Amino acid sequence: MSMYLYYYNEQVGGGIRNVYVGAPRQRGRGVGGWLGGVFRTIIPYIKSGAKAVGKEAARAGVQILSDMSRGDMTLHESVHARSRESGRKLAKKAGEKLSNIMKGRGYKTRRKSRGNQSKKKRSSVRRIKNKTIRRKKPSKKKRKNNKKRDVSDIFS
Repeated sequence: MSMYLYYYNEQVGGGIRNVYVGAPRQRGRGVGGWLGGVFRTIIPYIKSGAKAVGKEAARAGVQILSDMSRGDMTLHESVHARSRESGRKLAKKAGEKLSNIMKGRGYKTRRKSRGNQSKKKRSSVRRIKNKTIRRKKPSKKKRKNNKKRDVSDIFS
């Protein structure tokens, strides 16, 4: 059979296709599964951190340009001062974020419903003028089922 006919025969669905099953003793996803979970957890924090760094860099750049236009400082002095100031602000923001993340709220307690307060639970002890009389609990009688069961067979 030519290579082209074999290819199109496989596309149409003729014959048994070769399917990758995996290693015979492979279990789990290995190190990639673990690293994937770690990165899925870390990536949102990295994104928010990069966003904060970008905003701070843009703000520092604007301040550097304003320093240069006013003629207060040279480029080198302005970059040095603004980078130190931005670093302190970013460190402060990161510390606040970490303290908010590390705060725990403890276990949530559920309120138990008190039920209907107007109904009082009947006690098994009845009191009449200094005498206590225990009520008898009703006995549970077993009912005998004398009816014969019809057994129907699906084959008869």
